[in-house]
Amino acid sequence: MGWALRRKGLSMAEKMVLVVLADRSEDGVGKSIYSHETIGKFASCSRRTVLSALAGLEEKRLIHREKRDRPDGGRTSDLVHLLAPGCCADFAQGAVQDLHTIPY
Repeated sequence: MGWALRRKGLSMAEKMVLVVLADRSEDGVGKSIYSHETIGKFASCSRRTVLSALAGLEEKRLIHREKRDRPDGGRTSDLVHLLAPGCCADFAQGAVQDLHTIPY
C-alpha cells in the first residue's frame, strides 16, 4: 500500500480509491473485486466519485478494469488489476509489461 500513498499527480479521490484498492486487494496479486459502493465506503466518497476516480486511474495506467457479468446477464463488480510497480508479485517478477500482457 505504501506505493499508493507515495504516488504523485493524483486527485485526492484518485489517491483514496487507489489506497483502498491496494489495501483491500488480494495479497500479493494486485486484484480487487469490490463494488463501487464498497470502495466509496472505505474511501469516504460517493459512488459517482469512485467511478470518476477509477476512470482517472485507468487513464493514468495505474489500474485496468475487467468488466464482469453474472450468469443471468446482469453486471457485477469489475475485477480491478493494480498496475503500478511494486504493487503485486507480477511486477516484482517483471511479468507485466503492458495491458496486453496482463496475466489473468
